[in-house]
Formats: sequence, structure tokens, C-alpha cells
Amino acid sequence: MRLWNIFGRQPPPDEESKASRTGGAIAAWTVGRPVWSERKYPAFAKEGYITNAVAHRCTRLIASGASSVPWILKNRAGVELDEHPILDLLRRPNPREGGARLMEALYSYTLLSGNGYLERVGPRGRPPMELWALRPDRMSIVPGLRSLPLAYEYEVHGQKVRWLVDQRTGDCEIMHFREFHPTDDWYGLARVEAAAYGIDRHNAASAHNMALLDNGARPSGAL
Repeated sequence: MRLWNIFGRQPPPDEESKASRTGGAIAAWTVGRPVWSERKYPAFAKEGYITNAVAHRCTRLIASGASSVPWILKNRAGVELDEHPILDLLRRPNPREGGARLMEALYSYTLLSGNGYLERVGPRGRPPMELWALRPDRMSIVPGLRSLPLAYEYEVHGQKVRWLVDQRTGDCEIMHFREFHPTDDWYGLARVEAAAYGIDRHNAASAHNMALLDNGARPSGAL
């Protein structure tokens, strides 16, 4: 997904005719139907963020550090601009949160699921009026015949919202940030998934130590 898509810019004319010949083969068996990620995001969020202090701290350090980096905008002459509608949007992307909080949520979602989704709100073909970070476990990708998704589908309590993807330009109200995955064509690999076994061992050891303390440091049996 290119940056010009989210800000309403159109790609050069020669790029509209380009398409990967492998796209149709990849999506042939699922075209038009949502493909859900096989990763269990709620489990990763609970075991790798909510209940594990080490993984929680690592995620927070990366997300908060990345979200604190200031945005710099320059014009075509290379002169840095202090005021611009895009900078105003990044400072206050929606009525609920500021720019740093939005980006921290987006980075955290990407670290925990391998996928981050940013929704653009506003008229198509024009700069967005609002930006929202969406939960990755509620989003599914609808494959298209080409190398692009046909649509993105978001489901909450049985209610579905679908955003179509322009099959020529890739323009869509959803911007997908995807980590590299060696065996998945549509979804990214969560960093916490690669560390899942270590996190499980740490959680199991912590639970064992807590149970031992609750029992007065007396083991359940001895041989």
C-alpha cells in the first residue's frame, strides 16, 4: 500500500496497468471470500502482553518509542514546514486521541498480531479528515484475482463493514501495515508469535512459583 493512497494522490499512469501474474494463482481458491488469520490474536494479547511483564515491557518500549518520533514535512524545495493540514491531522487524527496515542496503538497491534490497520475517514480522492487504528482480530482480507486484496472486512458483534480496494491503483480507506511472513500471502507474522514458547515457559514458571508461595513454600510432594 503506497503513501499516496491514504492521502488521496494518484499513482503514475504507467503503474495502473502493472499487475503480478502470480496474483490470480494465489487468490484463485478464495477469491471474493474473507480469509481469516490463523493466529490467535486474543491469546497473544493476553499471554504476551496482559499477563507477561517482560513481553509487555518490550512491546511498550518499542511502541512508545516509535510513536514519540516527531513528523517532519518538507516541500518540493526541501524547506521544512511547521504548519500544514497533514501535520494537523497527524497531531490530532481523531476526536478521541492524539497522534502519539494513535501511533502507539498501531505499532502495538502490529507487534502483537503482525498486522496493523489504519482507517482513513473522508471523501475519496481528497486528504483524510480523520485516522483510526483498528483492531486486527476483527479484520479479514478478501482476496482478489490480482495481487491486491479485493476488500477489507471488519466485523464487530455480527455487524460487518467492508471497504473495497481499487484493483488498478490499490487505493482504499484501509491502509494495511504487514510484517513479513514466509508462509502467508495476506497476513503478517506477529513478533510475539516467534517468542510464544519462551513466553509460555515464563508464564508457567511464574504460575508455579505463585502456587508454591500460596502453599507456604511447601511442595505438593517429595520422594
